[in-house]
Amino acid sequence: MGLDISLQTYKDTTDKSSKKESAQKDTIIYRVEFFGSNTDLTSFLSKLEALPYFVKVSNIDFKDLNYIEKTEDTPPNINLTIDLYTRDDTTQKS
Repeated sequence: MGLDISLQTYKDTTDKSSKKESAQKDTIIYRVEFFGSNTDLTSFLSKLEALPYFVKVSNIDFKDLNYIEKTEDTPPNINLTIDLYTRDDTTQKS
């Protein structure tokens, strides 16, 4: 059985507090949804932690599979919102 995962991304369009902060970083926000156990969630978070980027998990919604009756219409039991901070090099001058 393969992993059924849904991934969405969008750019953070909130107003930055200063031009300097805006020039230094942007945020890409990912929403990740999948079925898994507590062990799967912990493993996934460990992999995120090991990335060479600043990643912030801003939301976790986990429902224990033991208490869910899974059908074709059952939504994923793990929903994460992940903020990936990136630098926008196009705004920097040489």
